[in-house]
Amino acid sequence: MYAQRTIMDLKTKYLGLELKNPFVVGSCPLSNRLESVKRLEDAGASAIVMHSLFEEQIIHEASIEGFTDHRYGTLLAKDQELYPKAEEFPTNSEEYLGQIQKIKESTDLPVIASLNGISEGIWIEYSRQIEQAGADALELNLYVLPTDNDDSSHYIEKRMVEIVDVVRNSVSIPLSVKLSQQFTSLPNFAQRLEYAGANGIVLFNQLFQADIDLARRKLIPRLYLTEPRDILQRLRWVSILFGRYKMDLALSGGVHSGQDAFKALLCGAQVVQCVSAILKHGAKGLKQMIADFGGLVEQEGVENLEAIRGSMAGVLQPNPEAVERAHYLRILQGWAPDPTVWQ
Repeated sequence: MYAQRTIMDLKTKYLGLELKNPFVVGSCPLSNRLESVKRLEDAGASAIVMHSLFEEQIIHEASIEGFTDHRYGTLLAKDQELYPKAEEFPTNSEEYLGQIQKIKESTDLPVIASLNGISEGIWIEYSRQIEQAGADALELNLYVLPTDNDDSSHYIEKRMVEIVDVVRNSVSIPLSVKLSQQFTSLPNFAQRLEYAGANGIVLFNQLFQADIDLARRKLIPRLYLTEPRDILQRLRWVSILFGRYKMDLALSGGVHSGQDAFKALLCGAQVVQCVSAILKHGAKGLKQMIADFGGLVEQEGVENLEAIRGSMAGVLQPNPEAVERAHYLRILQGWAPDPTVWQ
């Protein structure tokens, strides 16, 4: 087992924040309990992203009738039971703002708030309230599922960029944008986010899918935690985007070991956001990951993380498309089925 090096050796910067290491607790329910937050701080977490505050939750609190003018209004008028009731959310919007203040008062952790939605008015009002509550930064989770034939990719991306722009003009705290993997041209979209004022991007959101209950013919919401293999797509895109922008890069999804975090560093990430590994193994799992990561840094014999950050990104650049294509062909041509099964 590797011994963790001094905190100085593992320092990093993210969204203008000086962090003692790259391990950030990603958005999850653990932020709702102050006791859990303190245990994560003791384990070595450098910052915490709050559990998302959802625009549907905010509107629901104000008035269920408010949904009639909302993009989900028709759905809710038909079947309101699809959405959680106000009391089913772990915190209401007022408690959410209060939890930011409690974490700031009770710990030394930088707090990154999280807003999840797509409606402009909601983002402006609550981003201001979040800043006033003392959040050090704000993460915008731009979640949208395109189902309308008339909604082009250009239109959807334009709406997202406009949200970033209006929030940037509403608050002074650093702003990151958490993205899904589903963009036709991620480098172009990331560039537009930077022009709109984003200080960082998070790659990627873990989208949850519904399963089907065959007996009842109903959709069942399923939550699957990430697996180590999920990091591969993230590593690819961090490598491709590294060095192109002034924005910071955060890798989220599939980080289950110190080795995974070290790979993210080599590809160019400023921080990794950990959730699934912490939910599986608790605060002690986070502590072990940080120790293992520190051991790998020590083996490199460098004075700081900047000396090796992005050193593997050059494997893909300057022609990542050709490199990806070559690996794709090599994998497909070299793979063969198990001869003991297929004879």
